[in-house]
Amino acid sequence: MQLVVVTTCERASVTVKDYAYSTSLITANEGSTASIQKNKAQQTVSIYPNPAQNNFTIETNNAEKQTLQLFDVNGKQILTKTINGTSNVDASNLNAGIYNISISNNQGVVNKKLVIVK
Repeated sequence: MQLVVVTTCERASVTVKDYAYSTSLITANEGSTASIQKNKAQQTVSIYPNPAQNNFTIETNNAEKQTLQLFDVNGKQILTKTINGTSNVDASNLNAGIYNISISNNQGVVNKKLVIVK
């Protein structure tokens, strides 16, 4: 779903190509064209083993600092951690169940499910 909001527009053209979000303001003068294009740099995230018992590993293709957040099924935040690339996470204190993992960085947010078994 793409959302384009134009408040005042006279003979201006705005082109949106595969853009998920924007925090910038675009100004197009009369007779000009404004264009937004998001790079297709896709962040990949792997979690293994999944199901996990005492530890699991998160591997991303982004070596920059990222924020890992772990939520239980009720939406309660259980863990927040800064990660880079590949990180091991101690899950020994987690109860058995399904958890939501959110990994955010400057490219966006990736959400995954993690199953903990005991």
